[in-house]
Amino acid sequence: MTTPDDDRLPVLPYAGTSGWSGTDTSRDRADRRDHDGSTESLQRRLLVTVAQTGAEGLTVADARRWFPEHHGSISGALSNLHATGRLALLEGRRYGCHPYVLPQYVAGRATRPQGRDMTNRTRGDYFERQTRDALEGEGWIVLRSAGSLGPADLVALRAGQPTMLVACKTNGRIGPAERATLADAATIAGAQPVLACRTQRGWVDLHDVRADGVDPRRLQVKAPSRR
Repeated sequence: MTTPDDDRLPVLPYAGTSGWSGTDTSRDRADRRDHDGSTESLQRRLLVTVAQTGAEGLTVADARRWFPEHHGSISGALSNLHATGRLALLEGRRYGCHPYVLPQYVAGRATRPQGRDMTNRTRGDYFERQTRDALEGEGWIVLRSAGSLGPADLVALRAGQPTMLVACKTNGRIGPAERATLADAATIAGAQPVLACRTQRGWVDLHDVRADGVDPRRLQVKAPSRR
């Protein structure tokens, strides 16, 4: 059985990858699967299975029962197929889960938007990696907490310099509560709270953060291009 565009698999919408949840283990698993054909195989099998379910569709819970892969790989594959238009995600729920169907089986039913969450996540993930690479180019050792698992997205260390806790915001906006949390964490750690943003393509702006605001002065560091 063939499905629309199944000759163009795998779909890798996160800067040429299938994405990961934020841990090194998750990233290593995704990289391995993307390169050894596992991602393509899973996406192709999911498309065929969704096609077989017709108008009823396939939920993540269904797929987890039927496929032996790690649950993160399954949900990620379905999300990527939805975000790139291979699948539609119905607004209605079945046993608490939204079913995925092929687009031709929507039949006028309400669907959830394609790509909205993926676009925001992709943009944020890309900028975090870009900031990391820019700081590493300046001699910093950078640890990344992808998915904002903590008060800072990045921790940057370099001999003779204060450790930086870096919040990455492409639009430069950081709310009072998040700003205070970052500043408090930096005080406890003896570190410098920093906001990274982008006002010029190819550069990362770094601003000192205080509990009551962001210093308008900036330090620009060159962001190397990524493949």
